[in-house]
Amino acid sequence: MATIIITVAALIGIGYFAVKALTKNGTIEDKDGNGIPDVIDAKVEQVQEAAEVVKTKVKKVKEEVSEVIEAKVEQVQETAKVVKARAKRVKEEVSDVVEAAKEVVKQAKDIKGAAKGETRKGRKKKD
Repeated sequence: MATIIITVAALIGIGYFAVKALTKNGTIEDKDGNGIPDVIDAKVEQVQEAAEVVKTKVKKVKEEVSEVIEAKVEQVQETAKVVKARAKRVKEEVSDVVEAAKEVVKQAKDIKGAAKGETRKGRKKKD
């Protein structure tokens, strides 16, 4: 384990001194003197600019998706209202049909009684 740590530290040290030496003789440019080659600084800036562009696009897409979702939620709510109103009307009509069916059954019993010769039930005829 100690051998690995020593080897890694040696490689880091060699890399550091190699960059310093190459910077000093002009092979690697470091105009701002921060120890990071200008090529790497430029790439980092490019990546940061690309990240900002992506961030802006993601924000725009998020807003568009939110608008679409809100519109669909409103449509679903309106459809639910319509379905609820229709269900209420169907329930009313079914209730009317049930009442009418009960009356038909009652009248059918009267037909049975009339066939047997029973007297008429209900209101008297007006002369």
